Amino acid sequence: MTSISICELSVHFGGLAAINKISLEIKSGDRHAIIGPNGAGKTTLLKAINGQLSDTKGAVFLGRQEITNLPIQSRTKLGIGCTFQHNNLFSELTVIENIYIALQNRLGIANHLFRKQPISNSMISESHRLLDTFGLSMVKSQVTDTLSYGQQRVLDLAIAIAMKPKALLLDEPTAGMSVLETTNMIRIIEKLPDAVTLILVEHDMNVVFEIAKHITVLHNGKIIGQGTPSKIRNNSVVQEHYLGKNT
Repeated sequence: MTSISICELSVHFGGLAAINKISLEIKSGDRHAIIGPNGAGKTTLLKAINGQLSDTKGAVFLGRQEITNLPIQSRTKLGIGCTFQHNNLFSELTVIENIYIALQNRLGIANHLFRKQPISNSMISESHRLLDTFGLSMVKSQVTDTLSYGQQRVLDLAIAIAMKPKALLLDEPTAGMSVLETTNMIRIIEKLPDAVTLILVEHDMNVVFEIAKHITVLHNGKIIGQGTPSKIRNNSVVQEHYLGKNT
């Protein structure tokens, strides 16, 4: 299991501090939610951790290794996985073909024209295990573009897990989902391997309080609250700026 440490991290867009000197320790295997109002800096923080934003100040560590100046590809190889609101699926390929590509990426033999690459028995077995785990077996031969929105989000998560990440960043995994799809996504996230350190950005507080063991609250790019779900519920500053009095 691998921890994530963030030290005095700042990201500026022009004269605006999207996140401002944030320090945060996320323990190995934690289920850690980042919450806050729109514009608080939540997604910016995730992108700074996974390397999508390179113009940062401060430091980011994966375990004991500093990754602050590493490009996104290097961070992925070290074990940082992520899903954002806009997925990166190969829409013209089938569900299982998308999984095959993820496995080939992990093994260093990726090729979009993977049909010319041999698919080993172990890859086939692992793909079917993933499809079973994520409830996608019934649609494995379906072209990805024909899936429902909720199924596409689940496939995106399955692909991230296929890469065997040490830490997984999820940005609004239930956004735009129906109640049934949201419930299904919660159950899937709860089944993720305990060894994976999870950082979740989510607006749905029911999702947050069901999944998270610890919560960090951002407001205007700064941390205004940290703690267990019960501690956050009763934090008067968090109530004032985000949750309200009746949460």
